[in-house]
Amino acid sequence: MPTYNNAEEEKAAIRELEVLKDELSDTYLGRYLTIYEFYKEYKVTKEEQDKATGYARNRERDRIINWLEGYGVKNAFIVLVNNKKVSITPVSQGKVATQVTYAVNAKPEEKKQSIAKASKEVTPKGEKVELKKDTFKQNSVTMLHVGLLGGKGILDAGNNLGVLTGLSVHFGTRVWKPWLQPQVRFEGYYILKKEPVNYLAGGSLAAGLGYTFYFSGSRMALTPYAVGGVFAGIIQNTATNISFYLPTVGAGLTYTLFLSAKWGISVNSHTQYVIDKTAPGLFFTGSVAWVYRF
Repeated sequence: MPTYNNAEEEKAAIRELEVLKDELSDTYLGRYLTIYEFYKEYKVTKEEQDKATGYARNRERDRIINWLEGYGVKNAFIVLVNNKKVSITPVSQGKVATQVTYAVNAKPEEKKQSIAKASKEVTPKGEKVELKKDTFKQNSVTMLHVGLLGGKGILDAGNNLGVLTGLSVHFGTRVWKPWLQPQVRFEGYYILKKEPVNYLAGGSLAAGLGYTFYFSGSRMALTPYAVGGVFAGIIQNTATNISFYLPTVGAGLTYTLFLSAKWGISVNSHTQYVIDKTAPGLFFTGSVAWVYRF
C-alpha cells in the first residue's frame, strides 16, 4: 500500500511495491499482489478502496488486518511504502509479528535480508528459513513429469493410424549453465485399431536440450525442448506382425503450474518424426502430468 503526498511520491512508492513483489516472489514461493491488483481481483468497491487507502495513509495496521480478513485473507506480508521507507508487517492467521523496515534506497542484499527476517517471524518453530542465493529461475529447473497422453500418428505410406493412448515420463535438469538443461523423455503407446492396422504397441525414448522460463512470480514455467532418440514397437496388420526399431527426432513445449514449492501440474505438446526409408511416420501427442520439483 503506497502512501504519498504528491504525484511524484506516488510513482516512486508504486515502483517500490512492484520491486518488492518481485523480490518476494523470487525468494519465497507465494502469491503476492499490490493493493491495486488486490482491488481488481477481489472486485473491491471504490468506497472500500478509499477506506483501505485511508488506513494505509494513517498507518492503521490493525484496521488493515481486519479489512483483509473481511476478504478471507489471514496470512500476508503487509507492505507500506512512502518515498523514503519500506515497512513490512508479517501477519499469520490474523496475528501480527514484528515489523521490519528498511530504506527505499537500501542495497539489494539488505532488502533480501529484511525479507528473510520478515518471513522468519511467521515461520512455525522448528522449521528452518533460508534465504535463497538464487531465484527459482536459476536453480529449480530439475523436474519430473509423469502423466497420461493421447494423440494421433500418421504414416507417410498413407495408412493413418488410430487414436493413440499411453504414458509419458519427462525429466529435465540443469548442468553447469542455466541455459544448459538436458531433457529425457519416454512415451509408451497403444494405438487403437484402424484398418488395415489392428494395433500398434511400443514407445519412444529420446534425450536432448531445453530451457525453462519462469513467470508470474515463479509459479508458472514454460520449457521448450528438442530431442532425438529411438522409436520401437510392434505393429499388426491384416497380413503380418512387424517389429521395428527406428531413429526419431522431436520437439515440444511444456507448461507447468506449481501448486506448492515441490508439486505442480503440467500440460505438454510434443511432435516427433520417425525416420524410415519406406514408411516414415509423424506422431502428435499431448499429455497432462503431475510434476515433482527437486
